[in-house]
Amino acid sequence: EQSGSIGTKRSAPGPLPATPALYGAVPYGTTAHDNGSLAQLFVHLSHDLEWGARRPNLVRLEQPVRVEMTGCCTADYTQFLDRFLGQIRTQTGIDISRANGSPNLRIHFVPGSDFRARIPDNLCVVAPGALPWERFRENPTRFGTKGFETAQRVTAMSVYLPDTASPHLVRRCLIEETTQALGLANDLNGLSDSIFNDDGAHIWPTAIDLLMLRVLYAPEIQTGLSRRETRARARTAVSYTHLRAH
Repeated sequence: EQSGSIGTKRSAPGPLPATPALYGAVPYGTTAHDNGSLAQLFVHLSHDLEWGARRPNLVRLEQPVRVEMTGCCTADYTQFLDRFLGQIRTQTGIDISRANGSPNLRIHFVPGSDFRARIPDNLCVVAPGALPWERFRENPTRFGTKGFETAQRVTAMSVYLPDTASPHLVRRCLIEETTQALGLANDLNGLSDSIFNDDGAHIWPTAIDLLMLRVLYAPEIQTGLSRRETRARARTAVSYTHLRAH
């Protein structure tokens, strides 16, 4: 996630956007996407990384996914996070919820001045592993960028965001980085009907995003698949997931 304006003023989180109908943003019979192009999109999101690197094998955070927030701001966003995770769970079938212990997806609110000093060009970051901020900040490139490129299997993911970010930017980070932590780690400029882009066109998961998440946890998709295997299996998963959506 690229940098945005960061302030110190906080207010109570606003209401969530209306729950979209699954695939409702892409009307049946009018979309340019077909099963093949959707399968290829899934490959780009799961195997490619936004800085140009490619992962040879598919990597995802296995279920159940249990999410924990730590830091000074957690109470301000607990209700928002619960509602967001509930919608993802309902609309995709992913076993994801806030943790009551043993989390494998940790969201850390960290001191804003320290975050900007170490990662000035980012609003928030996601990285493989369960490192505390004090460890991650020692070498963000090694634990973040290189960690994504070399990971063969992940048992935990971490999100770091500054505790001085304004509420709307925090909510944006919670949505985008939580979904990317599951395994769809790429951003594609120009992918207008998706949160997996850097142009800020969407801040809430669209119908295509929900479809991609369903495919990520379809029975055919497994950690370790090659790029070719992923595309072939994703095409099968897209076909019946698409049909279920209508």
